[in-house]
Amino acid sequence: MLRSKPELPGLAGYLPAGASARYDLRSKDGRTAVKFKVGHTGVRELHDGLAELALALDEQSGLRLGCLVMLEARVTWERVIAEWTALLGLLRGDLQNRLGLVWIDEGGNGRTTPESGRVEALAEAVQSAIRRNRPARAVDGHALARRFHAGLLRALAPTSAPHATISGGFFEVFKVLVATWLRGGGKSTLGDLQRLCGLSYPTVAGALADLQVRGELQRNRDRSVELSAFPRHTWGQIEALSDHFRRPIELYDPSGRTPEPEFLLARLRRIRPPGVAFGGILGASHWHPDLDFVGCPRLDLCLLARSAPGPQELLARLDPTLRPCAESAGRFDAAPQPLLVLHYLHRQEALFEPLVADGLPVADPAETLLDLHELNLDSQALELVRHLSARRGRA
Repeated sequence: MLRSKPELPGLAGYLPAGASARYDLRSKDGRTAVKFKVGHTGVRELHDGLAELALALDEQSGLRLGCLVMLEARVTWERVIAEWTALLGLLRGDLQNRLGLVWIDEGGNGRTTPESGRVEALAEAVQSAIRRNRPARAVDGHALARRFHAGLLRALAPTSAPHATISGGFFEVFKVLVATWLRGGGKSTLGDLQRLCGLSYPTVAGALADLQVRGELQRNRDRSVELSAFPRHTWGQIEALSDHFRRPIELYDPSGRTPEPEFLLARLRRIRPPGVAFGGILGASHWHPDLDFVGCPRLDLCLLARSAPGPQELLARLDPTLRPCAESAGRFDAAPQPLLVLHYLHRQEALFEPLVADGLPVADPAETLLDLHELNLDSQALELVRHLSARRGRA
């Protein structure tokens, strides 16, 4: 059943965009736009839809993701992905990284690109909604958006807990196991995980039992545990719920000046606050120096809550003029681009990379991956996983 899918609660926040918009659905936080092409869709509809979304993303910098949904596609996935790849190559790099595609053929079979939990969650929601209330072939994207909003997507509204097994405790235990695996580490005991996460025995034991049921945990004869491989299935769910658990604090410069992350970076090097590490693009560049990025539009920091300064204290020393993006609601047509994003870690040990880079340590690879997904740099995130997995294999 659709409601049992833990990666779907965020989709309840979509509203019809209106007939004058370049897309059909927009998330309430202003970060995601969805464009539908419905009824025997082909290459022409792919071109049109991508062009509209690219224009929308260019006009509205607050949009982080534009996703084209092709329903009842009459062309094969191989033809679509070839055209999609060629068209993306004509766009600026910042636009390429903010576009996603959901392809669903007449039989209801679906494919997505890039490999992103956010895009895959949208595909799963649309497929399930169509199975429940299949629209007529002639329905247009705006009508489909209104229909979804009227009853189908609204049924995905989150309850008090997004999923019985994806709790805050599970989230932390899972991230520690992923960070250990990506670093090339091996076995962990239940006691190790209790100490690192600062969680009780029942919480850690329950998380491990759940992972074992999912087929992603290996238990050894000495009672230690380790991931059997990179846990792609659970990772997609964790990625989609990341904002819910990490509660990122996004800050922007209200002065209207051109954002300069380098200015904040220089100050951080001087003050070196305790319990703070680089994440995001800077962290990813440490873990995989050959990753391809087009600049660094913002600074992502990972902070250990029990030792790092609070947001107000940190901003007082770093740049007191920065303001939370949440305070800008209603003041701008689109949410402002954050210049600084803070991610607080609520566990006992930080797991920062001890090798100091530019005056600060580096966040663990699991936190860094979540930052890349938040930035819609899904292709770079996938390449980072491949790189660290290959390095682990060579160890």
